[in-house]
Amino acid sequence: MRALYRIYLYVVVLFLLFFAAVATAVFLGTVFSATPLNGESQRTLTQAEVVRPAVFAVLAWLITAVLGGLHYWLIRRDQVADAQAGAGAVRALFLNLAEFAAALTALIAGTIALSTIGRPFGGGLAPAYATALVFLGLFALLEAERRRAQAGPGAALVLQRIHFYGMQLVTLLFFVIGQVTSALHQTLLQILLQTGLLTCVPGGGIGFPSPAGAPSCVVDAIGVVDGSILAGAWAAAAFAVVAWIGYGLLARRDMRSTLRQVVHFAGYAAGVIALLFGIERAAELLLRAAFGIAPSVLDFAGRYEFLSPALFGSGLALVYALWLAREAGRGPLDAHTMGLSVLAVTAGLLAVPFWVGCGMVLYRLIELVSPGAPQPTAESWAISLALALTGVAYIPAALRLRQRSLALGIRTPRRGFGLILLAAGIATGALALVFLLFTLATAALGSPLDNWQELARSAASALVIGLLVVGIYVQQARSEGWWVGTPATPAMVMPAIVTPSVATAIPSAAVARTQAIGGVLDDLLAGRVTREAATARIEELVASRT
Repeated sequence: MRALYRIYLYVVVLFLLFFAAVATAVFLGTVFSATPLNGESQRTLTQAEVVRPAVFAVLAWLITAVLGGLHYWLIRRDQVADAQAGAGAVRALFLNLAEFAAALTALIAGTIALSTIGRPFGGGLAPAYATALVFLGLFALLEAERRRAQAGPGAALVLQRIHFYGMQLVTLLFFVIGQVTSALHQTLLQILLQTGLLTCVPGGGIGFPSPAGAPSCVVDAIGVVDGSILAGAWAAAAFAVVAWIGYGLLARRDMRSTLRQVVHFAGYAAGVIALLFGIERAAELLLRAAFGIAPSVLDFAGRYEFLSPALFGSGLALVYALWLAREAGRGPLDAHTMGLSVLAVTAGLLAVPFWVGCGMVLYRLIELVSPGAPQPTAESWAISLALALTGVAYIPAALRLRQRSLALGIRTPRRGFGLILLAAGIATGALALVFLLFTLATAALGSPLDNWQELARSAASALVIGLLVVGIYVQQARSEGWWVGTPATPAMVMPAIVTPSVATAIPSAAVARTQAIGGVLDDLLAGRVTREAATARIEELVASRT
């Protein structure tokens, strides 16, 4: 009943706060529409357009102050009556959920608004600026309330960690990566345009070909050629990065959290993936040149632009590697296990492009020797080899992981790495076998698929790669005892120590005396003799020793 009462209090207070925040954002959005924040959509407001949202916002705050203030007073009184109320799970759930919603709303609105700076048709975004400002204030208010009583151990602390590390990961994956790489890309375009190496802007986005029917080069790309969008691109990127770092600072002292290290490993993996994407773009561009496809500046600035993802990925991976190194020995993992875990994650990420690239190269070779099959083009060879070369460092990384694991006697990171690759190999081989048998069976029964030869070649190459991966890691699993746990270290055989028996170590007279005293005590306990008689008999036996 007490928990239900607290849920009721927090629902009312937070609902009223969010209602008042929305009303304030509507009012500020109307006011901002008459300022340069609204861009070319700036307009003059009538009295009614200002009065109506202002009255609505004032009424919303009056009701929130009265009803919300009453319920907040009840919350404070409940915390005075029960010292555990401030550290409980109900408070942690609602406060962290409300903070998450406020932060996410402010982040979305802020990045949308800031990214339009310098764009000629970026008007009408006054509501976005207002929303970002209001919900940032709401987040600050909720954070101040959260700090008033810290979450206790158990469910409350888990909920707080989910909020902190979950929001940090969401910010990284959905805001920081996109905004920072876009800003870097726009900066590179400006450098090429200002130096005269580029006279127009690629029609497609970074890493992607131009859309169907779109020109490969846009001469009058609005806001790009003259560099006016750079300010907005970097402003949005900075806003996202500040939010990402801010959430990291909120939990900077929470070193003992397993969830923290999981999220930091995920961030490190995101950085490595971005770096590998950049390496693959660069390798493909070089291989195209090696196969006689002359690259152009337009290729470098468009589909094969590798500097932005490579720079961002290396920087992100370095930041998370430093964070993980700082946590080594302070959190769940010691320094050696942390280092091996980072190496295992790196080797696992490198394994993906390596084996996929090997499968594509094998497919091209099967095409090359198959009668009637289309011969692989230079571009297809470049794509396949680029993937394999991108992940070729997987081989030394895996060998280094094995060497360090055996030297340190820490096998868990490498075992996890091997079992994940083994599972991937089994899944790939099983699916490839099904598709291969399906295409061959339907062709043999006179109902072939339209492209059954191509499907059969793809399935065959995938099956070979899957079997190869399974063979490698099954052999390692058997030799290192992955199935039955870590092999026990043979116990050191100690020479037997021969001890003399009691009969030989103690003179026979003393043995007889001891047995006699034991018999007297047995008689006493059984009630066959009195205490005085037993005492006298024991005194006689002791006296006989002398």
